[in-house]
Amino acid sequence: MKKIIVVSDSHGNWAVFDKIDRIFLESDYIFHLGDYSTDGGFIAKKYPDKTFL
Repeated sequence: MKKIIVVSDSHGNWAVFDKIDRIFLESDYIFHLGDYSTDGGFIAKKYPDKTFL
């Protein structure tokens, strides 16, 4: 079974991403739906093969 993570409305709060890093690691796909494109870029830099912006 595939695990999909959907993140939105992060508003530059990157510390939250660090708190849920284990969840990102275990996921197959990560979707960042917005507010700040830099937030999606932060995730994509760590997980480039499974992040979709």
